[in-house]
Amino acid sequence: MFSFGHDVDQEFKDIVLSYPIEILKLHGIAKTDPFQLADEYYKASSVVDMSIDPNANVGGKSPVNFQTEIFKPIMKLRSYYLIWKRLKEQHGGKVAKRILEACLNGSLYPNDLVKWEIPYCFAVDSSFWATQGRPYGFLPGGIPNKLQSFIGQTVEVIMDLSQEMAGAVGIANVLVNAAYYSQQDRKQLIKAVDYMKKLNLLDEDITEILLRMFSHSENDYAKKRKQLLSMSFDKSAYSAVHYLYDLFIRDIFQQLVHVTNNSFRLGGDSPFSNVSLFCRETLIKTFADAKYPDWTSPVDNLEEIIHLQKIFADFIAKGSPITGKNYKFPIVTVNIAVNSEGKIVDNEFFEYIARLNAKRGNFNFHIGERIATCCRLT
Repeated sequence: MFSFGHDVDQEFKDIVLSYPIEILKLHGIAKTDPFQLADEYYKASSVVDMSIDPNANVGGKSPVNFQTEIFKPIMKLRSYYLIWKRLKEQHGGKVAKRILEACLNGSLYPNDLVKWEIPYCFAVDSSFWATQGRPYGFLPGGIPNKLQSFIGQTVEVIMDLSQEMAGAVGIANVLVNAAYYSQQDRKQLIKAVDYMKKLNLLDEDITEILLRMFSHSENDYAKKRKQLLSMSFDKSAYSAVHYLYDLFIRDIFQQLVHVTNNSFRLGGDSPFSNVSLFCRETLIKTFADAKYPDWTSPVDNLEEIIHLQKIFADFIAKGSPITGKNYKFPIVTVNIAVNSEGKIVDNEFFEYIARLNAKRGNFNFHIGERIATCCRLT
């Protein structure tokens, strides 16, 4: 059943109805009756089979995407109407008709017409919640003091913005700012080891204390102890604390990645999110004027940032240990600097990421110091 709203201009109706029903079916606007579409939703074996907007984010059936799918044809038809109406107001009826017909005959392909009236992609600087917290909503968040709090607020911001945007939420510099907190944590952990050494505790005793501190169960303790003993580095307490804290960071990153792949977004989608990685040279150029909450420079924290990026990249490169699949999100873009002769400046970082990328092709590479958000670079 095909119908228009009662206030839709007859001129627009005539243009649309001049096209065969087969063309309108291809566009997904031949059926706009939500009752009929609801019946088709229930009969379809999967949402992709009946959706007029199939994409990588469309998952299984759910009450949320049911409410979205049965109204998508109406929203798409309304988007065509708004395109035509605004063009007519600004450029006249002939231009409006020509553009609308180009959309209908396939000469032009506007993206995401079912979300035409919603803001698209948004790149957000994670420095905002690093310095201000999350000062809005029913339960505002204070300024984070620890890595876990910072990543927790990052998750909340992604969830907030994903409900307001039709496209991607770019959190490109999140690892740069995360390194500020991890560096602070490491300093406190080293001080704790220093104190225990002043008490004349042996390295193996300090390591045992650290293992207990970083383990959430006996099984986790046994697993980490086995991993620690198998490592080739020296068995000092200082090496142990760095190794165990790196595992802790990996677990926090795992939580971030898993949230970005959950289908909690309006319409049953997962949030389209983006993260950027930087070689040393692009870090220096991009963040030369940036400041951490204590007014120190990220450039002075270069190796900690690189270290965190490698932990994150290692996790992404392995994919899901349960399904064996790649993580869909966040999309990761690696920024690599070259010199005037076109040669890579930071070979160590590039080769490290390239080796990780060889098996699954998880990463996008960009020559230059840009921050990725969706399919664009800003």
